Amino acid sequence: MSVNIVDELDKFIHDGTHFQGAVLLTYSLNLQFFEQLIQPRLDALGCTTVLVLSDVFGYQEAIGHNLHQLSGVGRRYTCAPLLSQGRSVQHSKILMLVSETRGWMFKVYPNVETAKWRIYQWSFLFHGN
Repeated sequence: MSVNIVDELDKFIHDGTHFQGAVLLTYSLNLQFFEQLIQPRLDALGCTTVLVLSDVFGYQEAIGHNLHQLSGVGRRYTCAPLLSQGRSVQHSKILMLVSETRGWMFKVYPNVETAKWRIYQWSFLFHGN
C-alpha cells in the first residue's frame, strides 16, 4: 500500500477540514521539502502550532544544510531533535493533526522481521472529562 502524505493533506483541504496543531516525527529531515510542500498545507488546514521532531542524526544533518534558505523554522514551526538513550535510531514516521474535538494520525514504521513498512491511519474524537 502506498500513501502520499501530501495527497492525504490535500484531501482534508478539499473537504474543508480544519485542525489547530500538528506534530510530525521523522528520521530523515528535509526542511526545504517541509516548507515548500507540507507547511503550506498545514497553514491551509488552520494549524498554527506545528512541531517537527526528528531523530538527532537527521536533525543535525538538516540543520547543517542550507539553514539560511529556510524562512519558517522558529517562526512558523518549531523543529527539535528527538533525543534517545545510547546510539539507537528512531525510524517511525508520524503525522498527527489535532483540533479541539478530533484528531487524525498517520504512522509508518519498519517491520524488522519482514523488512517491509507498515502503514496505519487513525481518526479519533476527544470527549469531555
